Amino acid sequence: MYETRLSRVFALYGGLLALLAVRAFTLQVVTRDEVLDDHRKRVRGRIVVAPRRGEILWDDRTPIVSNEPGFSVEIDFKSFYANRWSCGDCAAVMQPKQEPVACAECGSDRALARATRPDALLADLLGLGREEYEAALLGADAKQAKHPDYRYHEFFRDVDRDTATRIALAADRLPGIIVRARSRRTPVDAASEVVGTTREPYPEDVLELSDPERKERGERVYSIAEIYPLRFGARGLEKAFDDELRGAPGISRRTPRDKDGRARDPAVEIPVVDGVVLHTTLSRDVQVLAEEIVAAAPGNAAAVVLDVTSGAVVAIASKSKDGLNHAVCSILPGSVFKLATSVALLESGISPDDEVECRGKGVLPSGREYKCDAAHGAMPFVDAFARSCNAYFATMAERAGPEAMRRACSELGLDVNPTLRLAGTPCGLEYSGQGGRWYRADMAKIGIGMGKALVSPVQIAMAYARIASGGRRIAPFLLRDEAPSAPEADPSLARFALLIRDAARRVVTEGTGRRVTELGDVEAAGKSGTGDVNTRGTEHNAWFVAFAPASAPRFVAVVVYEKVAGHGAETAGRPVARLLAEALR
Repeated sequence: MYETRLSRVFALYGGLLALLAVRAFTLQVVTRDEVLDDHRKRVRGRIVVAPRRGEILWDDRTPIVSNEPGFSVEIDFKSFYANRWSCGDCAAVMQPKQEPVACAECGSDRALARATRPDALLADLLGLGREEYEAALLGADAKQAKHPDYRYHEFFRDVDRDTATRIALAADRLPGIIVRARSRRTPVDAASEVVGTTREPYPEDVLELSDPERKERGERVYSIAEIYPLRFGARGLEKAFDDELRGAPGISRRTPRDKDGRARDPAVEIPVVDGVVLHTTLSRDVQVLAEEIVAAAPGNAAAVVLDVTSGAVVAIASKSKDGLNHAVCSILPGSVFKLATSVALLESGISPDDEVECRGKGVLPSGREYKCDAAHGAMPFVDAFARSCNAYFATMAERAGPEAMRRACSELGLDVNPTLRLAGTPCGLEYSGQGGRWYRADMAKIGIGMGKALVSPVQIAMAYARIASGGRRIAPFLLRDEAPSAPEADPSLARFALLIRDAARRVVTEGTGRRVTELGDVEAAGKSGTGDVNTRGTEHNAWFVAFAPASAPRFVAVVVYEKVAGHGAETAGRPVARLLAEALR
């Protein structure tokens, strides 16, 4: 019985092997030419149509970054290094398909030998010296090591049309070299930090897009030939919206000529899908000015301009050494944070007429010491805000308590950090959640924008925009398609908005910003801030935030210079005035 079953199994396997052998013989011998012809037709007739990457636009719909026509020279190393011959008489390098009989340059039939040095012809056509040429070869070789599955690798990019034409005409003498039309994508300098950059596909991109399991998820499985010409977002908006901007390549096939021998249009198998267009809220002129302002800073700096009526980001600029966008990073705010203290004390039922005695330095009711820029004497809320009195706001923060401060920060939007898809750090109450709760012992410092009080310039712009708008919950946005519905009014903020706006106006007319005459020219209202970043008090974060016109606010602007010797208004007041003037213009 056992032997019978075993023999049947062997017979079954033998039959299967015989069928496989017959099939293999049929494919490799009987129908070999037919199968190869069919394969060549399918592969050679297949045309990959690369999509256009979506444009990114200014607010006026002109492009910040678009696709500009260009050419790149690409190299197939296997073909490039095969059959290279040099002439001993004129030193020309040739790459004929067969061993040459004579030099193509001088006609000499002597001293033809295998060449090993870089090809002088290609270097001359590109206008490259020997070192530049060899560096380009090394770069292409590194790309080959990174993408061994690709046949061609970029050797030289951004070649002009005339050079591309000369190289294409010399194709018979340059095997392994092709010229490919490649669009260039270079953002305008003024918005390069926001827009970001693109890159060539990484190996992980190839693995992801060519993964067969994508088909089970209803997604398209790409071939390497389809992935190779694509550009991927590396940072900024290019990275955040990479899938939408990238689009999808199309597939067409060559069709046989008609009876008259005329070529027919390729048959479209998969239509190409171009990338979407991103329409930002950035104003070109204001953004250019913001970039100029931060570029002139001695160290890290940031600038933000918001539209008070909607929350649209009109400009956002940053200068930093850490690669982060400091417009959305945690920065010690100093007195610009006294807006949160103002809302907390007013909502706690403390009368704005209550006075606090300021002697320049002394002891708070809690027993903690304070230090102020001047001996202000007895001051109510509006005067204390205008002159940025530390004694007043430290005292009132202690009276209001941590829960009132946290509630005020939340109403002003400081409990979230709208990064606008830019690289930043946790700020405001997000940061306090990581660094520990706020306690009553923290209030003296937090009330004047020190200690655990950390905010981003975007958060400060949003907070003051909510006050300038009469208490509406303004939220910043950078893309027109993401514009929120009309912001609702916050009843708590609305009750005190006019009072705080009046105090902010007095900052410019008679307070810490009175010496910046440019602020008066745009009828600004705002607040200065100086955050001490070392114990000696020699380095500060110099802030100024203002909205204009004060009577009917349209824009709010924030500028911060980090770790500088100057104070808030004297350092950042004039740049803020320039931004507001440009935005209003």
